[in-house]
Amino acid sequence: LWAWEVYASLPYALELGHDGRHAEALDFVRELLEDNAVPETPGVMTSVVTVLAALAVLRGDQDTAGLLLAHAGHAIMTTGIRTPVDIALYSDYLRRYGEVDAETARRTSERASEMSVSEAVARGLGGG
Repeated sequence: LWAWEVYASLPYALELGHDGRHAEALDFVRELLEDNAVPETPGVMTSVVTVLAALAVLRGDQDTAGLLLAHAGHAIMTTGIRTPVDIALYSDYLRRYGEVDAETARRTSERASEMSVSEAVARGLGGG
């Protein structure tokens, strides 16, 4: 049940980010994850990483955004999604992130494929 609570709470973090309240958005996600065990429900942690990537895009942290978007994209393809909204969110922030040159995309993809979900979350929360 709590996995659904985490998933359903993620839009609030995005709203904080859209309002320019970036530190508060990250604190909200951090507390949400610290208060509960990591959910094993497929797709939930991919959604968390996607939201952390979106928050990075909103605050202009291109390196973190690219890394987390690459990680989330790989996870979406290999472990699935929670709902179609996840694909829409991922696609929208991938578009907002913009295009990068082929070499940067290759390096980012390699780095992202080596990351665990825990490392991706830590990076998104500013600890990685």
